[in-house]
Amino acid sequence: MADEQPGEIDYDTPLSADTIFTLINSSMQFRQPLYLVGANINGANLPHALMPGARLANAKLIGTNLQGAFLGKAWLPGADVRGADLRGACLSEAIMNGANLRFANLRKATVSAAHMEMADLREADLTNTVVKGADMQNADLRGADLYGADLEDAKLEGAKYTTVEGTLSLNMEHMPTIWPEGFDPEAAGCHLVD
Repeated sequence: MADEQPGEIDYDTPLSADTIFTLINSSMQFRQPLYLVGANINGANLPHALMPGARLANAKLIGTNLQGAFLGKAWLPGADVRGADLRGACLSEAIMNGANLRFANLRKATVSAAHMEMADLREADLTNTVVKGADMQNADLRGADLYGADLEDAKLEGAKYTTVEGTLSLNMEHMPTIWPEGFDPEAAGCHLVD
């Protein structure tokens, strides 16, 4: 039917996991990055999904299961990733400036060389996460668990953090967080927030 107009995209309705996997397979077949800018992927179950270079700017990924997913060089600026399960995921060189990763589980994930400027990582779990060379300037790390995180060469100028008694939060005296050699968080503008 030549007279039919394409339907409007409903950005409020979450895409199903089947639809997303179909789109992932199509993007891989044509060697193009997955393009879901602004899409609603809330709560989708996508463990071990292969999404290199995916375009997910301003996407809604609240509570999405991306455990073990490959999102290397993905674009997620402004994405809402609150409470997502990213355990063991690869986000190396991903662009996540201004992304909301509050309460996200990034245990044992790799975010090396990622751009996370002004990202909201409050209460996120970054236990044993590889953050080498990531740019986290002005990120909000208050209440984030960085136990065993490798922060070598990470840019943390202006980052906010808290020391929460009785937890494994960003407490430099009582946890084995690896700060970059010679890095003084307070001198670099990291702010201890009570």
